[in-house]
Amino acid sequence: MSALVPPTYVADWADFAAWCDARGVAALPAAPVTVAALATTHAGATLRRRVAAIGRAQTMAGHPWSATHPAIRDTLAGIARQHGMPARRAAAIGTAEIRRLVATCRDGLCGQRDRALLLLGFAAALRRSELVAVQREHLTFTPEGLHLLIPRAKSDQAGRGADLGIPRGARTETCPVRALEAWLQASDCR
Repeated sequence: MSALVPPTYVADWADFAAWCDARGVAALPAAPVTVAALATTHAGATLRRRVAAIGRAQTMAGHPWSATHPAIRDTLAGIARQHGMPARRAAAIGTAEIRRLVATCRDGLCGQRDRALLLLGFAAALRRSELVAVQREHLTFTPEGLHLLIPRAKSDQAGRGADLGIPRGARTETCPVRALEAWLQASDCR
C-alpha cells in the first residue's frame, strides 16, 4: 500500500493477509466469502474498517472490488442486527478539564498559541478540522468579545458558513478572547 493510505489500513491489510495465509486462501484477489468470514473474529466497527482497507488494497492492485457484494453486505447487516450497538460517544470535556489543560501550556509563543487554541476550541465547540482552518481574517474583535467566521463546516453542506459570537470570559486565565489577543500580539499577527 502507498504512503497515502492511512496507517490503520496498512495494519488492517497486513492482518488480513496474514489471516488469509494462515488459512491457505488468497488475499489478492480476495473472494467476497473470504472477506465475509472475518465476521467470525472481528467486531462490527473493526470489520467495517477492515473491509474498507481490503477494498482499498484490491483496487490499488487492479482487482475488481465491491463492498456491496451480497456475501459482504449481508454479513455486515447481520452482524449489525445481532450485535449492533450505538456508536460510543466520547465524554464532553468540562471546565475543570479545560483549566487543567490550559495550566499545562508553557510560557512563550508556543504556549500562548496552544492556550488560545484550546480555549477557542472549547468556547466555540469547534471540531478539530474547524479549529485548524481558522485564519486571522476569520477573527473580528469587538469590545464584547469575538466574531469567528467558520467558512465551511462538516454539517454545512451548502457552504454558507457560520458566524459565531464568543464573549469575553470572566476569568483572564480561561478567556478565549484574551488568549487569542495575547497570542496574536506576541506573534505579530495582528
